[in-house]
This record gives sequence, structure tokens and C-alpha cells, in this order.
Amino acid sequence: MSSGKPGGDVCARKAGSKCMTTLTTSGITVDFPGVWPSTLSGTTITAATSEVKFSDSCYSDYTDDVNPFFTNHAGVNITPKTKKRATEMVGPNLWCVDAGSGKVNIWPYPDGASPIQVPSPPSEPYGAAVSSAE
Repeated sequence: MSSGKPGGDVCARKAGSKCMTTLTTSGITVDFPGVWPSTLSGTTITAATSEVKFSDSCYSDYTDDVNPFFTNHAGVNITPKTKKRATEMVGPNLWCVDAGSGKVNIWPYPDGASPIQVPSPPSEPYGAAVSSAE
């Protein structure tokens, strides 16, 4: 769903809901490739801090993170039920594929510092998934 405005819409599936809700933004500019730590009240999402930008060294410091996910060092899933905060963002960087090597990174979150590369990524990583051991 897109409103035609730059960046499109921000949507969420709120706890207990079976459908997506379009949110009103406050202090957030939806752009690429940043992430906005935020708070949600009703249907308004508000910037909690400045935008976090993730960078890499494989292709002019560009990132194109496809389907990243957020986790923490303890391996606890980040959900409303766990009420845990993310400490890492994990995802492939497609600019690295363009530069000649597939790459999946773990970036510290929310500071966005230099990433740690996941060993032996596929040559063209177009997504990522996480599974926590129990």
C-alpha cells in the first residue's frame, strides 16, 4: 500500500489485530536505508531518537539491507510479548553482491557502528531468517 508520498506509508500489525494499520508519523522521514527508533501510541509512531544509518565497506559505504531482522545478544526474540530491546540488526547487503561478494552482516543497534560479517554467506543473499535455540 502506498500513498504516493515520498517513502510511502508506515504500517503495523498491532497486538491482537488480524490486519495492518496505517500509522501517522511524527518526526520520522521514511527514506532509505535508515531505521528510526520510535514509540507507538495509538496509531501515531514518533521518533524516539535520530535516524540510525547502517554502513558497510564493500561498495562506497552503501547499504541495501534486504529483509533485515532485529535481535539481541541473548538470542531472545524481539516481540511485544518479550518486551526486550534489540541490540543487533542482521541482514544481507545487496551492494556487496554488486561489488562481487555476498555478505550478511550483524550491525550493533541502535548505534549502527561497523558490522560483523557472518561467516560463509551465500553468494547472493536476498533475505535472512533467525531461529533461536531453546
